[in-house]
Amino acid sequence: MIGAAAILLMLAVEAEIPGSIELSPGALWEYAGENSYSLEALTESSISADFLADAAGRLPDPTLRIALSPIPVETRNGPVGMTLTAHQMIPWPGLLSAQRNAAELALDLAELDSEIGGWTLRVGLTSLWGDMYTTRMEIEYLKGQLDRLDALLVVAAGAYETGTGNITDLLLLENRMALTEVHLSSLELESTSLEQAMNSMLGRPLQEPFHWPDSLPSPEHLSPPEAADDAAMRPMVRASELLMERSEASERLAAARLLPSLEMGATWSFIDHPSVEMGAVDPGRDALMLFAGFSLPLGWSGAAAGRDAQAHSAAAAALVRMQTVSDAASARSELDSSLQSLLMEYAAYESIIVPNLESLLLVREGEWVTGLVTLDRLLDSEDQLYAAGLRIETVYSGIVETVVQIMALEGLEPERGEFL
Repeated sequence: MIGAAAILLMLAVEAEIPGSIELSPGALWEYAGENSYSLEALTESSISADFLADAAGRLPDPTLRIALSPIPVETRNGPVGMTLTAHQMIPWPGLLSAQRNAAELALDLAELDSEIGGWTLRVGLTSLWGDMYTTRMEIEYLKGQLDRLDALLVVAAGAYETGTGNITDLLLLENRMALTEVHLSSLELESTSLEQAMNSMLGRPLQEPFHWPDSLPSPEHLSPPEAADDAAMRPMVRASELLMERSEASERLAAARLLPSLEMGATWSFIDHPSVEMGAVDPGRDALMLFAGFSLPLGWSGAAAGRDAQAHSAAAAALVRMQTVSDAASARSELDSSLQSLLMEYAAYESIIVPNLESLLLVREGEWVTGLVTLDRLLDSEDQLYAAGLRIETVYSGIVETVVQIMALEGLEPERGEFL
């Protein structure tokens, strides 16, 4: 009888295949960080926001306009056939600073989105790893169960041949073995499907191989990070803070658009000599005209309504931030409680429940051989051990996933090469 603790340390019996990835969350995270399409997309978005931030808050480009007149315009200096005008808009200073501030906050938010996206991917990879782990361990348990059933079948067949047993036990064992083999084949197909799903998340070809580590850390070595002293450092809280600040910056930008803008420019007129001088002043001499003006928004474009809308959006973002801070604290408390429950359950199964069920199965086997109990009682003990074995592996997977969720909540970068 192989106990749950022993199976946990016998995960990798196959040799490592060149080019394969170790099936531990840390190794998967490291590979995904360099190859994941989703993370690369977030990086590109961050670069895009960086360019926009660099361009924000600058004066509009000056304009240069050339005007040609099919019929020259007569002036006192002579006919004007062409003019050249340079023009520069100068927004109110508050508008430029508001644009720059909004763009910088958008960049900060894009970079934080990339960080949060990395943790979202890590949580997803760990969850899929947990499915692969429990499926693999169920396969191991089924193989052990088949070995035990095969041994019982030999005993039942010998008893039937010698007349000390009945055919009912023989038929029941054959049926149980057939169903177990079907279940085992189904799980092996599922394991292949999970590997392909993992490759898809990692951004590698679907058929690329994996290998399991020689051993996995015991639950007591999977300690979660300490709770953040400053709740504002948690990624989800920082995101809500940036969203609030960006809404406030958008409100200031909307208000700045209601301020006047100054425009300045100059027009150079190219004047030909008049064909007939009729009292012209400086005939044929080019002329320069300087001009300045300003625009005052009257609100017809809806700018005032936009400013009011942004004010309410900023108020909503402030309320969302307050709720996010509360949600983050609640989530940490809930995850801590869940982790403690899982650790206690794992310890109970590992130290008491599974060993007792293993011993009980050995007793039942002896009682069945001697005719003290029926085969149904023996198979019932087998089922109980099987369920307990699966439960301890499911709990272990849950412990790993919960620790990773806590790490994601706190936003602490893991050490490279570590299991987590």
